[in-house]
Amino acid sequence: KSPLRDLYNRYRTLSYSRLPIRSLSQCFHLTQSYYATKYLEKYSINALYIGDYLNDEFFKQSKMYQLEKKNIISYNPKKGGSFTKLIQQVHPEFKMNPLQNLTRKELINELAVSKIYIDFGHHPGRDRIPREAAIMNCCLITSTRGSAGNQYDIKINGEYKFKISNKNVKEICNKISKIFNNFERHRMDQEDNVNQILNDKENYFNHVKSFITTMKKRINQN
Repeated sequence: KSPLRDLYNRYRTLSYSRLPIRSLSQCFHLTQSYYATKYLEKYSINALYIGDYLNDEFFKQSKMYQLEKKNIISYNPKKGGSFTKLIQQVHPEFKMNPLQNLTRKELINELAVSKIYIDFGHHPGRDRIPREAAIMNCCLITSTRGSAGNQYDIKINGEYKFKISNKNVKEICNKISKIFNNFERHRMDQEDNVNQILNDKENYFNHVKSFITTMKKRINQN
């Protein structure tokens, strides 16, 4: 078979299997992010946020990699890569560390020595790596796209979130320098986000229990 034909058939199947937004109103939806919840509510679609949580194995391994922090910026090259290059061009002395093709242990090791994790991509939900970076005591700097645009999914102050615009590159670079020079102060500034992530698992099961209780009541009423 032709690889191009296989690729075409795959995307054609996906396009046909996706439901139009109006059809989703026939179901009750459980969401992983506040952003998704609000998006569905905008179309008058019933949705309940339950969230999710990091793998327990990550927490076990992360405790083994408490290394000295360095002036390193880690990032996912698949997320906002072109905008990240602008930062590199303005400040080529910044040590940028692309996270790719890594095992969990390798990823933890890289985050353990980094002071900053940046993500200028779109955030369709509560992405995993920014949460893992926060647990490894990295300061987060993100875009304002998707779930990063609210104060619930990524619970850091607006001063660490930037619109993707060339005119903001200088301001972002200034923020990076400030974090490098006074890391502990900025890390403590993002402690609420870390605590939220640490409580994600307990909150998830509480939300699920609440959902089940609500559904049972609705069934009994009918």
